[in-house]
Amino acid sequence: MLTVHPESFHLAASLVKPAEQRGFAAFADLVWTKARLNLKSEANRSYLSYLWWVIEPLMYMVVFYFVFGVLMQRGEANFIAYLLTGLIPFQWFGKTVAQASNSIVAGRGLLNKVRISPLFFPLVGVAQNLSKQFFIFLVLFLFLYFYGLPPSIHWLALIPLILLQLLLIASVSCLIAMVIPFVRDLANLVPTGVQFIMFSSGIFFSVERIPEQWQSIFFANPIANILQQYRTIFLGASWPDLGLIGVLLVEIAFLMLLVLCFLRNFEGKFARVVLE
Repeated sequence: MLTVHPESFHLAASLVKPAEQRGFAAFADLVWTKARLNLKSEANRSYLSYLWWVIEPLMYMVVFYFVFGVLMQRGEANFIAYLLTGLIPFQWFGKTVAQASNSIVAGRGLLNKVRISPLFFPLVGVAQNLSKQFFIFLVLFLFLYFYGLPPSIHWLALIPLILLQLLLIASVSCLIAMVIPFVRDLANLVPTGVQFIMFSSGIFFSVERIPEQWQSIFFANPIANILQQYRTIFLGASWPDLGLIGVLLVEIAFLMLLVLCFLRNFEGKFARVVLE
């Protein structure tokens, strides 16, 4: 017998309403409802269900510890902690952007049947990965505790820092997702672009290796900036650099402005373009 989840009726009812009758709160609820349904569907496809959200980051950490801490014998003080405090936040960015990048094209069937903002599709991916990242951060916190880096008062700064990273991820994901329907070849460049950012953001090397005169350019990369702030909190037991946070705020505001401008000028064209 075919079973229809009750939340599916709520989702369908929300989708068929005209856009002008849906406020921001209703739209956010719609995104979260769809994200939850996707997460439940994903969990039901495996025997261990939601446990994979914890097992996956644990395996990830073990692999990098074995490769860099054992095989490559990187013996620098706190190197494994330095590596993981950069890699775990970056993976949140990389996975979300990769998942959301082609979401509008993939959702063309729904986009041509109901009146819905194209931002719905990438934001569902953002919400899904945010839910998973909660458990991944929890695993990272436990690792740091047993590694000898217990929580301090400076960990309170993680709340605004995680919020800033979420805004950055949402802005980049939405912007790329909206451009790809018009420039389909860009989808092939996203994985390469994510890899380039990973290797150029200081995940595998210390910022101190960069000449001082080039560090301002290095930190113009918002991902490098964010990862440095995580490490300042976790490894340095200090408050984030307010100057670099200010730069990050300006960059995020600029990206959000680009998203809104693109949406305002092209929102009515997506339903046609995704079918071409």
